[in-house]
Amino acid sequence: MNNSKDNLDHAVYPGEKIALFFSLVVLLFLGWVMYTIRPSLLVITILGSLIYIRGHQGQLLGNSALVTATNYSKVNTLVEQACKALQIDRPRVHIIQDPYLNAYAIGFVKPFTVVIHSSILESFTDEELLFIIGHELTHIKRRHTMWLSIIAPFGRTLPVFDLIFNFWQRRCEYTCDRMGLIVCQNLDASIRAMIKISSGAQALKHTNHQEFVKQSLKVKSKRFDSWSEILGTHPYITNRVTKLNEFYRTSWIAQREAASAKAFVVIPCKNPECNARLRVPDSDKPLLVTCPKCKTSFRFEP
Repeated sequence: MNNSKDNLDHAVYPGEKIALFFSLVVLLFLGWVMYTIRPSLLVITILGSLIYIRGHQGQLLGNSALVTATNYSKVNTLVEQACKALQIDRPRVHIIQDPYLNAYAIGFVKPFTVVIHSSILESFTDEELLFIIGHELTHIKRRHTMWLSIIAPFGRTLPVFDLIFNFWQRRCEYTCDRMGLIVCQNLDASIRAMIKISSGAQALKHTNHQEFVKQSLKVKSKRFDSWSEILGTHPYITNRVTKLNEFYRTSWIAQREAASAKAFVVIPCKNPECNARLRVPDSDKPLLVTCPKCKTSFRFEP
């Protein structure tokens, strides 16, 4: 994997850091106001949030399956792969029984936690699951979970601040999608995972990501529909699909695949009864080729 620090830094969505800065400025102002009016209220609000999160982590440890080398070993392998790609320490990963397709990350300090709903394991391929794991691990890597632990209680108390904070959260999601793709290294699998999360496990039997791109254009053409996105913590799924496509075209993954495609040629099988087309190295020397479909071996002269 070509997951250098530069590639990971390149995956950070533009404006994420600036949006966090403005959110923190507003948070500090609100904190100062609360401290001036009633110091104990500020302390109780923050401590209450941190205690709740730590308690939730304890409940997960006591009530759900912890992913280990012997528990959900396939998921464990994917988690190890994703942690290595993102260059982060491994968090706790739990599987909880839930029919709703979802996964999330929580934690203020170590141990951080990633939770995967059991329905995802039943409906996602390994590559799709790897994208989801990479996405959630990025929330930890980029300290999204840490800031969320502090800021979220103020948003629940002050809806106006929630709108400001959501501006940052939506950019965080774009960053996580990008790094999920870097971990997965498969654009189609990444987009399939997002579509399944948004529209259900069977969605791909009825639609495809190109339709979601077209739908994104429809949303942009309607100003009110487009602006309604500011009410959510996540960007529209149509926008996420479009943005991930745009990032992919400028990423080293696309460049590597383009270079790989140039290094091969496609030839027909020499067996007249076989219609297979074979991908062989682009070489100026003769090659001995065996068709995997009909098992016919023949000499290919460039």
